Amino acid sequence: MGYTFASMVRMMTILAFGSLLSLALLSQGCTDKLFVDDREVSQYDRYRILRGEEPQRFRRDPFGRQEPALRERLLTQER
Repeated sequence: MGYTFASMVRMMTILAFGSLLSLALLSQGCTDKLFVDDREVSQYDRYRILRGEEPQRFRRDPFGRQEPALRERLLTQER
């Protein structure tokens, strides 16, 4: 099938515009922090803090860098 120069330019323009649009939409992904330090403490968190069961906020990885302790903060406390 033979394409004309004008149709190829149109396809390339549409492809470039679509790529730029998808890149712009994907780059707006996760912009908020997962765990905010200045959030309000719920009654459940307050209870756990008073009992000394507050989960760690940060932990050290094997290389000694500080990282959020996601596993500890997301686990539920079962009794």
